[in-house]
Amino acid sequence: MRLLPLTSPTVARELHAARVALTVAHEVGVALRTHRRGLGLGQRAYARHRGWSTSHVARLETDAGDLRLTDVVAALGPTEYRLALCHRGHPEPDPDTPPVALAVPVAPTRWPPAELLALGRPGSRDPTDGSNSPATTDEPPALSA
Repeated sequence: MRLLPLTSPTVARELHAARVALTVAHEVGVALRTHRRGLGLGQRAYARHRGWSTSHVARLETDAGDLRLTDVVAALGPTEYRLALCHRGHPEPDPDTPPVALAVPVAPTRWPPAELLALGRPGSRDPTDGSNSPATTDEPPALSA
């Protein structure tokens, strides 16, 4: 199968549409999938690594909006992502409160294009599952001392 380059007008349109349609539930799924793939794990190995069922990993990655908030927050725990409630406006700073670092939402352009394009293709199988490609392994990464 020949893949179109990301600069192709068709792919660029699909990518723009995927970024515009992103929901928090989608972003949670993309964040978890990005984390899992960064570890070089397929869904089954990641499920074993986290002590979950494979179906729980699949639900988190595809439909996190239907899960309890506590489950989603716990799932994001070991990743570099967190859920945050961000103020919509620009309130006047309170002079009696020390400044704190505000959470910055992840820009839609931050997510890998392949992950965004996969959101628009329901039923597409995760290519890392069940394959013996060099990018994945069924073993969890070794813990460093």
